[in-house]
Amino acid sequence: MISILIIDDKPPVVDIEEIVTDRNYPFRLKTITEIQEALKEIKSNNPDIIIINSRKSDLNVHNLLRGIKKELKPIPHIVLISSFKPEFISECVSHGLNIHLINEDNTEEELRKLNLFLSKYSELYEERNIKSLKDAKYRSLLESMDDSIYMVDSDCRYLYMNRKHLMRLGKSSELYRGRRYQDFHAESEYRKFSEIISNVFETGKIFREEYNCDRFRLNRTFTPVSNIEDDSVVAVNIVSKRRGPSGREGTGNTEENDTGTEEEDKSVYVVDRECRYLSINQAHQERLGLKPEYIYSGKRYAEFHPEGKSESFAEIITKVFSDGDYFLDEYSCCENHFSRRFCPVKDPETDKVIAVTVISSNITSRKISEKSLIESNKKLNLLNSITRHDILNNLTALQGYLEILIEDAPDEKNLKYFRIMKKASDSIQDQISFSKDYQDIGVEKPVWQDADELIRKSSLSLSMGKIAVHSDLSGLRIFADRMVEKVFYNLIQNAVSYGGTITEINFTATEKSDELIILCRDNGTGIPDEEKMKIFQRGYGKNTGLGLFLSKEILSITGISIMESGTYGEGACFEIKIPRLVYSFK
Repeated sequence: MISILIIDDKPPVVDIEEIVTDRNYPFRLKTITEIQEALKEIKSNNPDIIIINSRKSDLNVHNLLRGIKKELKPIPHIVLISSFKPEFISECVSHGLNIHLINEDNTEEELRKLNLFLSKYSELYEERNIKSLKDAKYRSLLESMDDSIYMVDSDCRYLYMNRKHLMRLGKSSELYRGRRYQDFHAESEYRKFSEIISNVFETGKIFREEYNCDRFRLNRTFTPVSNIEDDSVVAVNIVSKRRGPSGREGTGNTEENDTGTEEEDKSVYVVDRECRYLSINQAHQERLGLKPEYIYSGKRYAEFHPEGKSESFAEIITKVFSDGDYFLDEYSCCENHFSRRFCPVKDPETDKVIAVTVISSNITSRKISEKSLIESNKKLNLLNSITRHDILNNLTALQGYLEILIEDAPDEKNLKYFRIMKKASDSIQDQISFSKDYQDIGVEKPVWQDADELIRKSSLSLSMGKIAVHSDLSGLRIFADRMVEKVFYNLIQNAVSYGGTITEINFTATEKSDELIILCRDNGTGIPDEEKMKIFQRGYGKNTGLGLFLSKEILSITGISIMESGTYGEGACFEIKIPRLVYSFK
């Protein structure tokens, strides 16, 4: 829909609204009489066309046009209906404003010109929308894939990286521009990669290999990107897929000697704001039971799904259009479980959401495994609980006898040993009681939780004295293990217990392209550099030495990491890095 803002502060010589509404143009109109009000509207809604019919002085209109140029990207088409001075128009054009003039003294001819302008603009708009949708759908698919996808030139210089590959490298999109493969990889890996790239450029053939990376075996496909005119190779596109646990060395294969690995079946489809299908891949057609020749274009999601599911789907689509952000969802159908990733398709020029790509995967096998694992964990927890109860009963009896022995100790030497035994038994009791608090880690599946509420509950359960806790995380939700409250509890408790002169603890968040970083910062004594890594090790520190170790384990269940980055003497600062897909805002 093309948006038109009409700024009309005098009796209309040309009835603009009538011209537009009488035609079959896909226009949405809004009329405003005051220039200052118009500037606010322009900032808020970024119209495609602005029609100005104003009796105000050239100076006022000039200020308005300057504001348009400063605030809007891209700059809209501007129609001026008046008799402005030629030098004023020349100056506006020289500032990059796209102006269409309507002379109010020659109404009939100017009406024809306005009609022609609106007609041509609507045709161009439609052509641009079709092209933008195609380009944006392709980019949306690349950005939402679970595979690393990137493109390099003959010098192994990066031309493009999708979101997944950026996350693997731990870099932002700005840092890879103009950089080469060797800037992020070891020399031996670069030499091997460079040889493959040279081979693909020379032969123009696809190359496939398997290689080990950390604990996983990856399948990597190198595909030549050819020039349309002379078929020469101008770049190489690389798709890297995770294949499973690493167990053997990778091998190289050309197109003639394919590895035969199967692609995971995923339903991929694109819908508009009204949930009308714009495109559907074969896997989704098969899931819906459609024949290849079936005309799905223009059909709505509700025509193939029951009412309840259609309503929830429409709510998610509305949210993605409104927020312009990714959304994850899981649902069940006919005893099968599916995960869906909703990816906004944005116009490259305006950055507006014009459609949503939905990628749906069957995760029934994973859900069955998760359920089995949860049941196993529950049984282990029951056994642990019974065992812990029996140990504590015996330990209580042992401590009672030790207290009697301490009271009746015949000499100092025996008293010393009895006290050592009592101290050891007390430590055992503390360890067992501590383990009870953390026995439910990983037992239940992760859930979305309100970060601000977790901090509030944690601070209320501690004796804070005069220490203030401030949180700027209102509206932030994180997808984490149900025990994540213990993480915030430990951070606040450690600050209170070991912060020395601490008076305040602040929780803030910074959002980056592929992650969100929560900072827990205090103004206490801080942590020495040599201890920053050790504090997350099992058994390091005072008391049980398990608090931060288990906090790190709790967060890692959903891919969240934690580190300490404060300056010793100025206070501690814990950074909690949350991947893009496991946080959201209300």
